[in-house]
Amino acid sequence: MWNKILKIFIFIFFINCYNRKFTINDRNYIWLNINYQNLPRKSLLFFPENYEKINFSLEDHIKVYPLIISLHGGGGNIESNIKLSKGRLIELKEKYQFFLLFPEGYKKQWNDGRNIPQSEAHNKNLDDSGYIRYLIEYMKKHFPIDEDKIFIFGISNGGMMSFRFACEYSTYISGFASIAATMPEHLKTQCNPQKKLNMILMHGTEDPLVPYYGGEVKVFFQKRGKVLSADETIDFWLNKNECEKNYIKTELDKDKDTKTIIYHYNCKNNTFIRFYKILNGGHTWPGGWQYLPEWYIGKTTHNFLAEEEIIRYFLKKNSPEGGVKEINNNGFLNIQSHHHNFYIDHKKIRVD
Repeated sequence: MWNKILKIFIFIFFINCYNRKFTINDRNYIWLNINYQNLPRKSLLFFPENYEKINFSLEDHIKVYPLIISLHGGGGNIESNIKLSKGRLIELKEKYQFFLLFPEGYKKQWNDGRNIPQSEAHNKNLDDSGYIRYLIEYMKKHFPIDEDKIFIFGISNGGMMSFRFACEYSTYISGFASIAATMPEHLKTQCNPQKKLNMILMHGTEDPLVPYYGGEVKVFFQKRGKVLSADETIDFWLNKNECEKNYIKTELDKDKDTKTIIYHYNCKNNTFIRFYKILNGGHTWPGGWQYLPEWYIGKTTHNFLAEEEIIRYFLKKNSPEGGVKEINNNGFLNIQSHHHNFYIDHKKIRVD
């Protein structure tokens, strides 16, 4: 009975939060609709302003751009994913010059490999890793993407999906990040990445849904599979990346309610691992939207902005150029070739 009452209360709170609307004024986007495994899937793609004009003006060379893929959490969607960072992730797209892709999971879930009876994506055993791989291949074929700068990250279920993709298709990306999600336990014996990857983990010590010290994930009192602890997750990837034992430690404490300790490790093949240990932090997006009450998901730290840290360190640039580079054209680029596969809606995006 109490479980039902709690669900109703949180649902009402969630609806009230969604009534706080804001508008994304960026018109540089298109919707991508794909049937994958005979199921309709959609993604929202934002692209750098004027990238077409820039490349049409070049003859022998074209500019290629990084691709950043952001995955929503369980129960979320594209709109809620945008709202988590209060729209700032889209603003960074122009600052650092990259393509930004927001895919949507099947019925608001990603199949990260855990045993979750409540999730249709898991019950159908959907090949979400294959779906993301397909999106990357499509992006590389139809857009000027820098194949050396493709990154994926997500929060909660989206973070666990990022772990799974990194394990299964490491050669498709250069790095990944996870917010409020440690690595699913089953991946420990199944994960054999074929290359070293840049990796970022952000996790709160008081996360009530995905426990910092590992164990059973619980949502609405329902078990949703086991995860490794944050320390076990970091140790696993330190070993895979053959990282140096010494690390650089930074502390952030401008937030009166939380403190963040950052551990930076340099690893083989010029890769890195960054661990943001958020003392007293909850199941939240650092610097972002408190999408549910603190008593249920914990506190949101304001010591840093998750999206800024992730993009800045992924692209390894402090300048606004974001790592854009030129390559030989060789007839590669056909800017208009993708339009027939999309429906284009250039109305303002209202995030409800």
